[in-house]
Amino acid sequence: MNILPHKSWHVYNHKNRERVKQDEDKAAAGEKQNEERAIGADTKSKQGNQEYEAEAKAKQEKWNRTIAMHLDTGIKGKATWRAPKSEMIQ
Repeated sequence: MNILPHKSWHVYNHKNRERVKQDEDKAAAGEKQNEERAIGADTKSKQGNQEYEAEAKAKQEKWNRTIAMHLDTGIKGKATWRAPKSEMIQ
């Protein structure tokens, strides 16, 4: 006698499979909503934070100076893979 399919707690029962699917979908939606809320709160806190803005500005200025330094030093004359003999230490 096989009475397992008639039990309400049976794992492979059609109603239980649907209930599990709905619960998983609801949990995924809740997790996505929490993640979006956390990202929004983080962004909002950084926007009004003067210390963060100053740090970001300093980082950008440092990057701009580095780029400008490398752009200003162009290759003059014939480029070699080693220093010229006049600049070598003897």
